[in-house]
Amino acid sequence: TLGAHYVRHESGGTRTVTAEEFREAIAAIRKQRPDIHWEVEDEAITDSVWWVRWTMTSTDAETGEPVSGAFLQVYRVADGRIVETWVLKREISSTWN
Repeated sequence: TLGAHYVRHESGGTRTVTAEEFREAIAAIRKQRPDIHWEVEDEAITDSVWWVRWTMTSTDAETGEPVSGAFLQVYRVADGRIVETWVLKREISSTWN
């Protein structure tokens, strides 16, 4: 569950979004790539930090080619809610294998 305001540190910069805006962004991704699949490779959780290494696979809607991406995300948790994330994305078509 996200906090009322959620801060994301990404390669394009830092942005703050509401939980509703983030849900809408995820819905848009799922609509654009209906076969998208996220697989958690590894994770660790403490009281205030959760990090996860994961891979995304899908099909490019325009070309029909398979697409993959490898990510490492660190989440800061406050009062049981995710309030901040640092996102590291490897190059397009990468995996952790």
